[in-house]
Amino acid sequence: MDWQNMAGQMLTAAKESAGTSWTSIRTIAKHEFEVLAKRFASIAEAVATQQINKGTARLLYRNAKNQIIAVLAMLSTLIASAVTKIVNAAVAVVRSTVNAAVGFSLV
Repeated sequence: MDWQNMAGQMLTAAKESAGTSWTSIRTIAKHEFEVLAKRFASIAEAVATQQINKGTARLLYRNAKNQIIAVLAMLSTLIASAVTKIVNAAVAVVRSTVNAAVGFSLV
């Protein structure tokens, strides 16, 4: 999986979803979405090499998603639902790539 491409796709979707709030979270969002994309790639590799099972992969995904929501909410004046919308839009653009890589519906 190309984590850099996924990070770019998620950033574009997040920026479009965030609207005017983007300027307040832009710098940290770039870093956090790069980290999230790397985590997706790591989860996919661990599933592919049978180091983790589907349940563990789902738990790791939920934890990673919740962490980025918490970071973005903490560093901005956005309410949690707005941040969730941003993350959901970013994750949606790489859903099929991640799910194809792990071989099941993770995202």
